[in-house]
Amino acid sequence: MSTAFSFDIFLSHNVNDKQRVRSLAERLRAAGLRVWFDEWAIKPGDDIYLAVEHGLEAARVLVLCLSEHALGSDWVRMERSTVLFRDPSNKGRRFIPMLLDDCELPDSLRRFKYVDFRQQAEAAFLELVEACRVADEESSAIMDDHIGIPQSATVHGLQADKDLQPVEPLAVLVQKFDADTEMIISVAISPDGKWLAPCSDDKVVKLWSMGTGARLAILKGHTNKVRCVTFTTDGNSIISSSSDKTARVWDRRTGSIKHILKGYSREVRHIVALSDGKRLLSDAVNDDESIKLWDIQTGECLKTIKVGQIIEAVAVNASGSLAVIGDNYGELTLWDLDSAECLASLNGHSGILSVQMTADQQFAIFSSTDGTIKNWNLATGCCVASLEGHQGAIFSLALSPDDRIIASTGFQDNTVRLWDLSSGDCLQVIKYDEKPYPMSVTFSPDGSRLVVGTYKGLIYIYSINKPKSVTATEPSHRYSNAKAVLYFARSRMRKIKTQLIYIYYMLTYI
Repeated sequence: MSTAFSFDIFLSHNVNDKQRVRSLAERLRAAGLRVWFDEWAIKPGDDIYLAVEHGLEAARVLVLCLSEHALGSDWVRMERSTVLFRDPSNKGRRFIPMLLDDCELPDSLRRFKYVDFRQQAEAAFLELVEACRVADEESSAIMDDHIGIPQSATVHGLQADKDLQPVEPLAVLVQKFDADTEMIISVAISPDGKWLAPCSDDKVVKLWSMGTGARLAILKGHTNKVRCVTFTTDGNSIISSSSDKTARVWDRRTGSIKHILKGYSREVRHIVALSDGKRLLSDAVNDDESIKLWDIQTGECLKTIKVGQIIEAVAVNASGSLAVIGDNYGELTLWDLDSAECLASLNGHSGILSVQMTADQQFAIFSSTDGTIKNWNLATGCCVASLEGHQGAIFSLALSPDDRIIASTGFQDNTVRLWDLSSGDCLQVIKYDEKPYPMSVTFSPDGSRLVVGTYKGLIYIYSINKPKSVTATEPSHRYSNAKAVLYFARSRMRKIKTQLIYIYYMLTYI
């Protein structure tokens, strides 16, 4: 068997089926398979939760033993442990439902072929063993820990020719430095690409050199956490928002404060400098469910637009005339900033965490709490794609200046993924060995650099190569049919809701 995993099989079962599953485990072990079975793996004094987590991560095949007991009160708890194995992006893993009793399969399992072990027949046992050995062959394509290129080149799930040369990674790490802070929520890059301004829980704005990683300046004045930082289009002013209920306009050259924008009752979260170089858009958490437009030169509030949403994400088009707003209830709205009119409202999603708009104003791309990236055609009001791959909420995404590449951060799976916007293919998975937990991502104005900010206060800078052709590093999981999109959204929400039950399940189920 392959040594890529410590165990060939993880046996997930209800405690009432222990005797039958123990007998099965012994037979599988006698057949030469490495079996994770709770009685063998968990010793007195072990942390049960951690032991089970390790077993799931280290096993190639999850066998879910189904019975009336398992599908009763314990089913929701058991289903959570199957998510990793049912994710189509995990090519080296296999999920096998196995019937121990007469029972009706839940909808989420009906698409999987099961092993009928109700009579404990030898043929069923051999079928299970053979399925596990087939999985061993399928696990040969192992992703590189950092650059995301398979050691055994695989394109759209099909094994490539042996003489195929490795694909040059789209993003190559060129610099990494400690930003002397924690939890970088976002990173702003100056228009000339020379300055970095990470946003963090510090009460200051720190400016760093993109080229050397040296700290260039510290702007002091806020009395609480800094929530967002941006540059004006000419690069001469820096604008920051804070939990101190203000936004501030700074002179980049002198570090002095030009204006303090007040009028909020709660923290100011998002700020966007409009392309005309004269106006600024801002919002506040639970303030009056509105956005404000400001004159950057005078600090005067020009307009307040009631949007009726608790804003979680906002993006403005290149001309500064349209804004896309997403909230934590999954509603996406399109606003005309000149007329203060809502042009469209799109519903039916999980909580929106980040949003971008293409330069032609045709598409809005947003990430959500359900671990998907969705692409909406703003003209037709239709979801044209849903990209899957991340294992949890996607806090940040960025769109390259040429609208070709989407970059997204997976806090839970500790990855950054690069996607082709037109095809939905995942072009590269950047996986970190350490646990910096990527929080934010942004492209430089010229598209030549990708900057990642992490929970641990580290900044990673990548050079972006211009690929001659697009080659996927993973099979594409893009769903354009509306019914399929809604199905996967509901499925992801069920998984998220069961996460809180998971610890309880692990402590009581075994």
